Amino acid sequence: MVTEQCIMIDRAPMESTRSKRGRVDDPLIRISKEMSRVLRHHPPPGGMDAQGWVALSILIKHLKSRPTEAQVRQVVESNDKKRYVIDDSSEPPRIRATQGHSVQLEDPILQPVLDHSQLNLAIHVTSKEGWEAIQACGELRAMARTHIHFATEPEQLRGNKWVAVALRLDLQAALASGHAFGLSSNGVLLCEGPLPVRFVAELLPEDVNGLPEQWRQKLVSQLLTHNKQ
Repeated sequence: MVTEQCIMIDRAPMESTRSKRGRVDDPLIRISKEMSRVLRHHPPPGGMDAQGWVALSILIKHLKSRPTEAQVRQVVESNDKKRYVIDDSSEPPRIRATQGHSVQLEDPILQPVLDHSQLNLAIHVTSKEGWEAIQACGELRAMARTHIHFATEPEQLRGNKWVAVALRLDLQAALASGHAFGLSSNGVLLCEGPLPVRFVAELLPEDVNGLPEQWRQKLVSQLLTHNKQ
């Protein structure tokens, strides 16, 4: 039975990069958001293949801001989370989003994860309300996306102000129970789900302090600050 609590799982607020007048001030951020919309959620009719590739020229035609190819390439190269990949070996060049899709791909490009030793750490972040809903429902779900996302490197963690809870995945136990995982080309761990809540554990402030330094620095200010409010 799908309850209201299940429906609200991980439905996080959208990041805002808009000024008080409602504009996106940075043109590259605006272009990146448009790219995300097309490559992850609303591909051109007939313009995306089974792996999520879209011809670069077709993508540009479907972006409202009408960026140049150089601007699109700058977005790809400067994105710290490596959300996009351009394939220049193709003719014409093509582009895809590495993860975060809501559109179902027939053949997503993922590296199967078969052993927990392949990864040192996998963390999913959510809001306090999201965590409460996950516990009430008993499982994590992909919701509007095709996969549940777990960061495997600190720089992959979402930096949203609403992030209040970090969940550490017991990958060994989840794999042993038959759940399938794959790594995107930018190193994000993906699972179609649903994933029972017993395979994740909330990281308390003392747990965060015990993580490797880069993880600790990335998490501690968000989680500790929020939990003191």
